[in-house]
Amino acid sequence: PIPKFTLNSLSTECTLTTLDLYISLFDTDVVIDYTQDQPKDINKDLPLTVLNKLYPFQKEGIIKAIEHNCRLLIADEMGVGKTIEALCLCRIYTEDWPVLIICPGSVKYSWRNEIISWVYERKQETYYNDIQIINSTQDKLIKNGSFYIVSYDLLFKVSQKLNQLRKFNFVILDESHFIKNTKTTRAQ
Repeated sequence: PIPKFTLNSLSTECTLTTLDLYISLFDTDVVIDYTQDQPKDINKDLPLTVLNKLYPFQKEGIIKAIEHNCRLLIADEMGVGKTIEALCLCRIYTEDWPVLIICPGSVKYSWRNEIISWVYERKQETYYNDIQIINSTQDKLIKNGSFYIVSYDLLFKVSQKLNQLRKFNFVILDESHFIKNTKTTRAQ
């Protein structure tokens, strides 16, 4: 199951996108009702510059994700663009920001670089104060950031700070097998 401190950081209405995580692990009460909203459309909600870079299977995955309100498992082979699919979904669901990305420490900066490429399309002035990589418990958190990137190892130590800062309506768990053992502190 998802660690309690992660679920506590989520608002009662939440969009969850996960990499390598099965949807049934989530509390079914934690979902936004999009039935009253204008339906999302990959062709309208993503810029042409991004759409043209996606492979057909990535577009199909994003469409399926939209059909399931972004509560899904993206479990493609390694290196085929799961991160890109997740970030395209972030672009489509900007009303659900801020985004919390929980990942292995070794890929935090890769996530930042991909956000810059796929969400902000390299417009430096836009993302400079919008993406925060949390490297230690001493880091001061940006109040109005859009993306917070933290490692699994550090999440437990900064979870209280994150909970006090914001509610996260969009959470990405990269390499979620890191929390597979429910008896570890990481998974609590």
